[in-house]
Amino acid sequence: MNNKLKTAVETFVTTYAQRNTETDFATWLSEQLGQSDLANEIIEGVAAYDSTLADLNSAIDSGLSKEEWLAKRMDEVAAEMPYDEVGETLSLMENSLASSNSRVMGEAFAESETAIIETDKVPWNEYSIKQKIFDVGQQAAVAGLSATAEMLKANIEGGETVQSAIGVALQSGIETARCEVKAVVASAVKSVAEEGLTDFLPADTPVETICGMAGAAVESAGALFDAATGKCTLSEAMEKTNRATFAATCRMGIVMLTQKATVAVMAIPVVGPPLAIIGNVLLKEINIEKFTEEAYAVVKSVRDSVWNGIKQTVGGIFNKVKQSVFQ
Repeated sequence: MNNKLKTAVETFVTTYAQRNTETDFATWLSEQLGQSDLANEIIEGVAAYDSTLADLNSAIDSGLSKEEWLAKRMDEVAAEMPYDEVGETLSLMENSLASSNSRVMGEAFAESETAIIETDKVPWNEYSIKQKIFDVGQQAAVAGLSATAEMLKANIEGGETVQSAIGVALQSGIETARCEVKAVVASAVKSVAEEGLTDFLPADTPVETICGMAGAAVESAGALFDAATGKCTLSEAMEKTNRATFAATCRMGIVMLTQKATVAVMAIPVVGPPLAIIGNVLLKEINIEKFTEEAYAVVKSVRDSVWNGIKQTVGGIFNKVKQSVFQ
């Protein structure tokens, strides 16, 4: 079922690469979607993601950690909300990310168990909410590192290919018009979610959330492209993918805290696997050089270290649930 997501991304990026470049991008996207309002919403959603990522980069340059920045942004959005409502929403975010990460980690380790965050009642206040935001950030870090590891693994295991004209055009887009590639990917993801063709995203996943996921996937692919072409080190690429995922998590948090739906019926997508699927499609098309097994081992080791650190948090934060991650 989730092959539909891969196929949709391949189709959309191929059409984008083959388009008449003299046509305005917004006009072209509207024609592809058959809805000018949706095209504009996606373009605006990508712009909002890019602004969030730029804000994160600026904050880090000024000395803030990613977690501190995320707490600041969430505080701004939730300033007038009751503590209980904010805490419950953030807990839902953390559980969603943890469930997604458990699925990926369970498959990676060939385990038959998954892990779910305990939902013991917490007295919500300024301090417990900041701690919960930090917990969300840790899960976001694992999601980003998992996607990066899967992209590297697919790159290493993939067969030898020759870059096509489509790959050349897509590479140019990633290098010079990355916002367009993000909008194209977001359009593909939206079409698949809307038609119920993937179990990664509910049909009513907000466009802004989808744009954040698309943005993180394209930024991650771009970071690995830079590492493969010597424009940055692998460590620098990992940091870029981490920031990209944090920015997407922030956009998802903003949507969840501001939408009018109750916590119980919020549409929350699975995060890590779609990022890897999208990134794999982009990297395969532009046909980057093969990474080494050592590069994959480094990223996987960092990912596993962060994950194990979360599992060892005070209070035994994880419960082992006796069910297969494949069910």
